[in-house]
Amino acid sequence: MWITVKELLIIRNHAASARVVLLFAGLLGMLMPVTGHTAEAQTVGASRFGLKGGDHVGILTDDHQTLTTGAHGGYGVVESMGPVKGAHQGLYGHFAAALHLSPVFAVALGVSGMAQFHPKDEYGSDKSILGVPFLQIRSGVPITSRLKLGGEIRIVVPGEKAPSLAWSGTTMDLSLLVTAMPKSGHTLAATAGFRLDKSKNAAPDPVRIRYGDRVAMQYSSAHAILMGILWMFQFRSAAVWTELSGDILLSDDIAFSTVPLRFATGVRYHLNEQIQLHLTTSTSLSRRPDISPEAPLVPIEPRFLGLLGATWEFAFGARRGSANGAGNDTAADTRTSASTQGKGGVQSASGTPQGTDGSEAETSGAVMSTVRDVSGLPVAGAEVTVISGEFEAHVTTNRDGHFIVSGVPTGKAEIVVEMPFFEPSRTTIVVAGDGKVEVELPVLEESELGSQIRGLVRNLAGKGVVATITVTPDKRQLTTNSDGEFQLDVEPGQYTVVIRAPGYKNQRRVVKVGNNSVEILNVELQKK
Repeated sequence: MWITVKELLIIRNHAASARVVLLFAGLLGMLMPVTGHTAEAQTVGASRFGLKGGDHVGILTDDHQTLTTGAHGGYGVVESMGPVKGAHQGLYGHFAAALHLSPVFAVALGVSGMAQFHPKDEYGSDKSILGVPFLQIRSGVPITSRLKLGGEIRIVVPGEKAPSLAWSGTTMDLSLLVTAMPKSGHTLAATAGFRLDKSKNAAPDPVRIRYGDRVAMQYSSAHAILMGILWMFQFRSAAVWTELSGDILLSDDIAFSTVPLRFATGVRYHLNEQIQLHLTTSTSLSRRPDISPEAPLVPIEPRFLGLLGATWEFAFGARRGSANGAGNDTAADTRTSASTQGKGGVQSASGTPQGTDGSEAETSGAVMSTVRDVSGLPVAGAEVTVISGEFEAHVTTNRDGHFIVSGVPTGKAEIVVEMPFFEPSRTTIVVAGDGKVEVELPVLEESELGSQIRGLVRNLAGKGVVATITVTPDKRQLTTNSDGEFQLDVEPGQYTVVIRAPGYKNQRRVVKVGNNSVEILNVELQKK
């Protein structure tokens, strides 16, 4: 039996597709073993398409009753293609608004636009202007406190030129989302899905258009399998992320090496609780397809794309409880009905009556709150433990001091809040299994430590460094914890502090400590 050259090419393309599928499956499998009863509250920021995530990979969060709007714009370039020599340079813009109605449901609406300028051809200057609206719906639920599973639907309506729409080209993505938080500050996410692509119905006749328009068109002749994986790391008011994603086009006439495959990375910085700044870059890893009139349509993404943007988040629902039970109570979001007593106390986590045994029709509920200091400011990074019988969950508050723990059994539970340089707080609540509840915790009070030197040792990237601290004239030594934090009780006076860490340049500081005062010493180490 003879195999033709075309059949060999098809086999090669399918084998390459299989290798990429196995690669993404292996990366996805790395997310699945994350189990346990430890939750992390993450502030991941919205993508240019509105919902939380990187660029093409979404992240499932516990956001509730928030409206996020954002605008991004930048520059992209496609290298010289076809018979016309010269790069295709473009201006790209995105506007989106996302509504998180609950921790398990969100919707986004937006538009992506492009003005691409092409090299001159035989007809003179050439440019293409496109505008594509989209609707995205996302839902997810916690599987464990560190793992969330969900899905999303994305609908895109293309057009030949902005602002035209071609409804016959309506394209739909159906995707599975997985989000894992293996440790504090780290988020892993993956997506896998299918694109029902009808965009070719919106494409003009390729015989009648110029080569520049063919390069700009984001249409496809084939349906696609969607895959992507994302890693994000958050520290203080910033986050960095990196992502690999691809669209495997299901056509024997399209070479696998030309399908859209991209590597993206970005940095996000919180100016405050509402405003976040974004820098996103994306690089296409694909070989360029044939753009002759008879060739199948393959989306041609910029070889390089850089975007700057900003998002603004507004909380439109009551997110904090009140000690006297005031607020906008609903069946799914009840508030506390008893005030705290000192540093502890007993609170009811529901406005509904309970039996003497604290039982309800449901067997568990979700508890959330915001940790604050005596000045009313949110405390980020506080360790919160919720204990109810054999159930124990550990939570790290996000930058807004907020946390949420699901699956807390009904009945009495204890919330313990711990934070370096603060006195621990203990509060007893009564949980009713009628949905999400919010309690008001006592404020954290600073520890009464007398005179003290304390601080934080970091590298220039903002990551905590384990370092040795030597204080003279006492010649005392101590080691920072894994986050770079340290504290030392001292007598009033002047001290020389030397900071040493392997691979970093030593630093020497002179500090003066007064009576019953705390001297803060934050150090950034440079590598040798």
